[in-house]
Amino acid sequence: ATATAVLELDPNNFDAHVIRGESRLGEGTAPERAIEDFDFVLDQDPKNLPALNSKASALLMADKIDEAAEIIDELEELVEQNAADETTRAQLCAVQAVLRQERGAVDEARQRFDGCLEKFPAYGFLVDAAIGFFDAQGDMARSDAILEKALKLAPYSTSYRRTLALRKESQGDSARALEIFEAGLETDDREQKISAYTDLTNYHLDRDELPQAVDAYEHALALTTQKTALAVLTHADLLARAGRHADARRVAESLENPAFRGLIEARIALDENDPKRALAELDRVFPVWPNNAGARYYAARAAEQMGDFARAIEEYRQSIRSAADQTEAALRLARLYLAVGSLEEAWANAGYYLSAHGDDPEVARVMVAAAAKDDRVKFEKLISKMRGSRMWPAAMAEQARRIAEKSGPASALAWIDHVVPAPDWTTRMNAELLRERILLLHAADRTAEADRAIEAALAAHPEDSSLLEAKGALLEAEGADEASIEEQFRRAYDRDGRNWLALDGLARACERKGDLVGTIEYYDRSTRAHPDSPVAARRAAALAPQTGASPEAVEKRWLDLLKEHPWDGEAARTLARARLQRGNHDDATLDYAERAVLFDRNPDSESLLVAVHEARGESERARVVAKAFAEGKPIPARGQGKGKSGATSPPTAAPANAPVERVLPTEPPA
Repeated sequence: ATATAVLELDPNNFDAHVIRGESRLGEGTAPERAIEDFDFVLDQDPKNLPALNSKASALLMADKIDEAAEIIDELEELVEQNAADETTRAQLCAVQAVLRQERGAVDEARQRFDGCLEKFPAYGFLVDAAIGFFDAQGDMARSDAILEKALKLAPYSTSYRRTLALRKESQGDSARALEIFEAGLETDDREQKISAYTDLTNYHLDRDELPQAVDAYEHALALTTQKTALAVLTHADLLARAGRHADARRVAESLENPAFRGLIEARIALDENDPKRALAELDRVFPVWPNNAGARYYAARAAEQMGDFARAIEEYRQSIRSAADQTEAALRLARLYLAVGSLEEAWANAGYYLSAHGDDPEVARVMVAAAAKDDRVKFEKLISKMRGSRMWPAAMAEQARRIAEKSGPASALAWIDHVVPAPDWTTRMNAELLRERILLLHAADRTAEADRAIEAALAAHPEDSSLLEAKGALLEAEGADEASIEEQFRRAYDRDGRNWLALDGLARACERKGDLVGTIEYYDRSTRAHPDSPVAARRAAALAPQTGASPEAVEKRWLDLLKEHPWDGEAARTLARARLQRGNHDDATLDYAERAVLFDRNPDSESLLVAVHEARGESERARVVAKAFAEGKPIPARGQGKGKSGATSPPTAAPANAPVERVLPTEPPA
């Protein structure tokens, strides 16, 4: 924007064209406009290496491969003549390799990358490009080795350290990830150490290890000479999340801005299951800080808990507009719309989340679920766009499960073989899909083939947690002896304490032994490790009465589940029925009964809602609701019959008439 303002005053300003071109290239949304700026520069200075290099990148981004190739060849010649600096040579070397990749010459691209890395093993542009290439080829081990070498040569690179550690964490090697992060503390440089402690904070936060996160962040703060208000606010927020409310308030008192203190009070209120108070606090914050993405996100979570889905939607939308990358607002909004069958909105918000958060497998599962309900989706094209990312195995596995449920395991296996004609089933990246495939092979009476597949993968990666769990799941399906099954799940868990499928397996093993207390403990740990899935929490809540838990304790379990998954119809129905049986037919009971119809409509949910209205003495409302259900209509609007409608349903998009191909948006709503 600044460069454009300069060019309006001085259209021939050389430097402003360079700056604007680089800015447009960095944005990545309009490469043709970046090319215009670089052309202006090159008209005046045809051998300007940075401009030529950037124009080549912009041409590649614009899919003008042949034009990019011409410039890259010209660049190589100029570099040889002028002995350019190593950074330029490394970047050019990487661009040449990427060019081969874009042309589909995979073997030639691999040779180019290998040669470049031999000469320039620790240059960021090259390292990033090479990792992208080898990951796309499924060679994750090669990418890891590139990063390991780069970090060894540049041990103070926070980018290399962070990337490598996060890759190890995503591969299930949490111990190695922690080791990499902690190695960053071995420095006398204060700023480097602050950065390392901050990375440790985020590592523990991602694992829901709040005491350790607080400890790491306090070490970072202790090294900071001038603490910003945002740093103090973050400290208070961490304390509140860790349940240390008194400490959080003490820290927040040092903040002069009342909006900051209000955010902490809102966080504490949510932690104390008081969404009404949380919203009241946030409503005092918004006039002075309307674009706080996190505050909007938590306002949406509070509104969800109160059953006010219209407010929740508006808050999620505002959070996305403010900063889509700071929260999972778009993902939760996609799930909410999917739960009520509003596919247009579900697709749109899945797209916003994907744009901001890269390749999170959770959004792939939402997209597959939406695609299953939308006849307009060309599913194989959708899958092909995900290939090479962490989303692809998750999407493939989810779709295979759906095909198996509908048409049987043989059909699902045939579909996998059609989409993946020559797979490498030993690569870690395909672990989730391999797990689904071997279970389908067993279900299709091809158990020997399933055994060979999992053993081949484990031979390549004997300590991989996901593969160890997959073998446990297969042993369980085959009816192996209980000791072997439990030992296999235990090995997977020992390798990665956040492997929620291994925790589920250990829970099932305990349940088969009759140890319900142990079963529930493992299911609870699974829920903490993977809160995106409601399955373990549902099972624990269903088993809790058999352990002698009080009705209040059982109800709290269902409430906790509904807090994280407010669209869970089973949880809402169970709560409404339990409360009604105890003679409690207050507004909360009505809200749960309405949610059950809204998100999981079936005869049981419908009759339960009618019964709640009758118990409340709202006979006319009960009659109106029952009539609507008999006619296949939704819950009547408020005011039709007596009684207050507790849940506010999200608006649904009208279905389109024409069978169009689904296109995901890449920008959040204006």
